[in-house]
Amino acid sequence: MIVLKYLILILLIFFSNFAKSNDWQLVYENTLNEDKVFIDISNIEKKDKLLYFWDMLSHKEYNETHKYWSVTAYIEANCDEFWYRKLRLLMHEEAMGASPAFFETKNRSHIIFRPKKEKSGQFILLKKACDLIK
Repeated sequence: MIVLKYLILILLIFFSNFAKSNDWQLVYENTLNEDKVFIDISNIEKKDKLLYFWDMLSHKEYNETHKYWSVTAYIEANCDEFWYRKLRLLMHEEAMGASPAFFETKNRSHIIFRPKKEKSGQFILLKKACDLIK
């Protein structure tokens, strides 16, 4: 039981420092609401034909409805087939993921995004990730 408590404490410390230890690069800014999407360029990995990376959505204003300011997601992508899916999604009460995640979703791998519109945020994000790994 004590080991489990220490493991939880270690995980909380790791995730509380997560956004601060990464190199977030702005990918695009939504011109309608000024929300910004970033990609962590320091932790992109390619394994076989798949790409793994973190992205972050940081809202201009605090979302009062859902009580969060930013969202980070761990993404698996296929640049050849041009699709991606979010494997983990973490919600943060502070902008730029500066607070520990207060909510996490898993098992989102069944939702696959296949962006078609070149000016869409999804398209820009995936293209940027794929270009960084070339």
